[in-house]
Amino acid sequence: MAATNKLEPVQRQTFNCAGLTGSYAVVNAGGFGVDLAILKMYNGSLQDIDLSYDGSTDHDVIPAGGTFVLDIQANKEGDRAAWPAGREAFVKGTASAGTLYIVGYSIKRA
Repeated sequence: MAATNKLEPVQRQTFNCAGLTGSYAVVNAGGFGVDLAILKMYNGSLQDIDLSYDGSTDHDVIPAGGTFVLDIQANKEGDRAAWPAGREAFVKGTASAGTLYIVGYSIKRA
């Protein structure tokens, strides 16, 4: 029987949207401990949230009540792609009640 890679969830992280400001804040301090195949964020606040991968550039937006999914493995060619272990994400916006949930899935080689 051939070895099968397995999708493994990592511990969910959260960010209190009441702490949002007009400046970028890290949402997953220290990043995840493993490379991710899938990164998902759910904006449980009433405000849109700007998303950055470097802490200064507006890269994407997560609408109020919206879900952002970055399926890094989808349609890949050649080498395995991943959100690197330790990489942080940053958000900014208007303070609002609610929580931003950050979820990741890694690939465990069998």
